[in-house]
Amino acid sequence: MARETEAAHSTRASHSLNLQLGFTRNIIDNNHITCYIITENSNGRCLDLIFSNFYCVVDRAKYYLVKDDPHHPAVCINFSKIFTQGTPSFHMINCNNGYNFKRANYPLLYESLSSIDWTPLQNIDDVEKACFHFYNKLYEVFNLAIRKYSSSKHREYYPPWFTSEIIRCVQQKTLAYKNYKKYRTIQYEELFKLHRSRSKYLIEEAYKRYISNTEKSISADPKKFWAFIQSKKATTRIPGLMVYDGTELSTPSDIVNAFGEYFNSVFIYSTPRDHTQPPPKIRSSTQIIASPISSQEVLEILKRSKDSLTMGIDGVPSFILKDCAWSLAHPLSVLFNLILKHSVCPSLWKHAYICPILKKGNPSDVTNYRGISLLCNFAKVFETTLYSDIYNQTKQLISIHQHGFTQKRSTITNLAIFSQYVSEVIDNKGQCDVIYTDFTKAFDQIDHFILMEKLNHFGFSQSLIKLFCSYLRQRQFCVKYRNFTSKPFIPTSGVPQGSNLGPLLFLLFINDLVNNITCQKLMFADDFKLFTKINDIQDCVDLQMSLDLACTWCTEMNRLKLNIAKCKVVSYTRRNQTSYFDYNINGSVLERVDSFKDLGVVFDNRLTFVKHITEIITKAYKTYGFIYGNCSDFHNESTLKLLFCSLVRSRLEYRAVIWSPIYAVHRSSLEAVQRKFLKWLAFKQDAVYPPQGFNHSTLLDRFNILSLYTRRNILTIRFLYNLLNNKLDCPLLLGKINFLVPRSSAVRQHVLFYISASRSNALARSPVALMCSLFNGIASSCDIFFDSVNYVCSSMKDL
Repeated sequence: MARETEAAHSTRASHSLNLQLGFTRNIIDNNHITCYIITENSNGRCLDLIFSNFYCVVDRAKYYLVKDDPHHPAVCINFSKIFTQGTPSFHMINCNNGYNFKRANYPLLYESLSSIDWTPLQNIDDVEKACFHFYNKLYEVFNLAIRKYSSSKHREYYPPWFTSEIIRCVQQKTLAYKNYKKYRTIQYEELFKLHRSRSKYLIEEAYKRYISNTEKSISADPKKFWAFIQSKKATTRIPGLMVYDGTELSTPSDIVNAFGEYFNSVFIYSTPRDHTQPPPKIRSSTQIIASPISSQEVLEILKRSKDSLTMGIDGVPSFILKDCAWSLAHPLSVLFNLILKHSVCPSLWKHAYICPILKKGNPSDVTNYRGISLLCNFAKVFETTLYSDIYNQTKQLISIHQHGFTQKRSTITNLAIFSQYVSEVIDNKGQCDVIYTDFTKAFDQIDHFILMEKLNHFGFSQSLIKLFCSYLRQRQFCVKYRNFTSKPFIPTSGVPQGSNLGPLLFLLFINDLVNNITCQKLMFADDFKLFTKINDIQDCVDLQMSLDLACTWCTEMNRLKLNIAKCKVVSYTRRNQTSYFDYNINGSVLERVDSFKDLGVVFDNRLTFVKHITEIITKAYKTYGFIYGNCSDFHNESTLKLLFCSLVRSRLEYRAVIWSPIYAVHRSSLEAVQRKFLKWLAFKQDAVYPPQGFNHSTLLDRFNILSLYTRRNILTIRFLYNLLNNKLDCPLLLGKINFLVPRSSAVRQHVLFYISASRSNALARSPVALMCSLFNGIASSCDIFFDSVNYVCSSMKDL
């Protein structure tokens, strides 16, 4: 009886606590209250939270009225008016209230920026005050030279090629038609016909100019093609009707709040790690520090800024940074060095818009999107300078098995190593089992405490660790869509996606995943695969043990989760009988599949790549049809060729060194896509389609385009050139290349590489065999160690 009473009391207490938490959450959400988490106490924990619906800066107090409690340290709350002058507050920012950079007095703007006296900035020793002074000077110039967006009434939608003259003419035509229908007079009829004929003429001429200007802009920047498509559809990339948690959302405010709620739900609460667990081994004998930043470094980065209107919450577009690089380099270097001195990231730079980007699946489902941070452009410049400095000191510490976000490595180096290993196993009539793992929101669920502990063991200085603490904590996000913003939320874990420092911090966090794993392994950021050759049951057991070690590293030591539903097993072999083993994660057996798309390439269990070739041909035809339907009014040859090469041909050539076809039927199927486009291009020029059976080489020569077969060979030779000349960092693949040493100097055969005999076409088409055999065919006409890469590739073109 006592136990029942105790259980009932516990249930009531739990229910009461849930009601209180729900009531508290409603108050926070409805009043736009933000939680400001202070620094941890002497035990490394955050016991005190501060809530406010006003912007404030919370930090440890330097002066105390009474004795400081080590468990509940004193804090200082500063309700300053920073960033309220010249720019709207975080909750009220909207592009309709900002600066209209399309209608600016640019001579006055650039002259005023170049004449700003930045001397007072050098005398400020507080990061927040210095940042406020810097922006205050910028906004003074903006207010002088740039107009604000005016709140105009909603007007009827017109196509983008409609000018004000056309709109007036259409309105006059509409008015004349109404008067004619009302009075039925000849005067109104003639007036209507006059305006109708004039509007038709003006629209036709304006549309021709619009198409001509669009073709020229696409030739200069292929990305302008998508702006042209969006203007034709008059829609945005996010549907107007979204679904989240079983509820249909149609208003923009509901949609952005649903996105904000979903993005906020993926975070975890960062807590100190159990100190009973052994810390990762120290990999660096020297301390990693941040060097002072010079004006010249900042100037070089500013010059590389994009020439676009992309802007963060501060409302400063990137083209301002590029055009005014000489004026902004010095004050930014002063501000950057002040940040490094105090190890404090400015509060404004920790605020960002979140842009939803569709991953895959139904575009109307909120959960199919990932959030990319739109940071302030000045924050990106600072991150770039800091990234280059830290990466140069840590690149030797990053695992050789990691190919993501690292210099001289990419998806092709990852896939080439894997494909070479599997092809050798298959050629020896063996079996290779591969386990493809998938992390759940890996970038968003990085525990900040664990990350700081790892940075400490990497050898980061305490000032740099303090700066990263300030950079990651108390960030504030809100989702922006159609000029609507969601309720702000604070990420409690993870690294910002879309930043420059985020990927580097993630690589350092996940670096020790492969330390104790003995089987073969490869990583590309959070894409992790384990594989080994299977000779007997013990090899399967060893692979399972490696998977168990990876699971232990994730769940028990680093608070990351594996998405078991997306973890797959593939057994690569050409045996008649395949040995099957039930690999599992915490007792859940992983699904075994016959094919898997790895970094964009479909690998089937017999390593034939037939599924991949079929898939890319299907998608290429769809993309070509998309261009055909939307560019029917285009006639510029260079523009159409550019669109085909960037959108269609790039898909047919992606990582061709991995899956290059050896059968003529596959080569002709790939070539048919380009042939179809060239015949359409000939029709655009001649107004007559080439007849059936027209010579394909004639079309290639006419439009100065190489065949796909030749281009695949050139790409393969270029990969070999980069590998041998230290343009790629891939020692595991480089060790597979064998040089042929002739027995006598009198040998006339010009062959550089030795290619071992293969039993199957799997090894004959492997990356190493394909590269070496292709170059042996041109070895007599070029030197891969002396000649330039263009000369070597031209030799392959001539062949």
